[in-house]
Amino acid sequence: MRDVLYTACLRGNRMYRAVISGNTLTDVQQYFVGTYLRLRTVEPPLGD
Repeated sequence: MRDVLYTACLRGNRMYRAVISGNTLTDVQQYFVGTYLRLRTVEPPLGD
């Protein structure tokens, strides 16, 4: 999870993952698109 930003999107009903490269975000991906209603927070998995 190093150098990666995870963001929950309340209105968009999805989670974003972006790689932090210097002062920019690259390789932006979307997860759980339309799977859940509202995502409020992202937490790391247990054990990390």
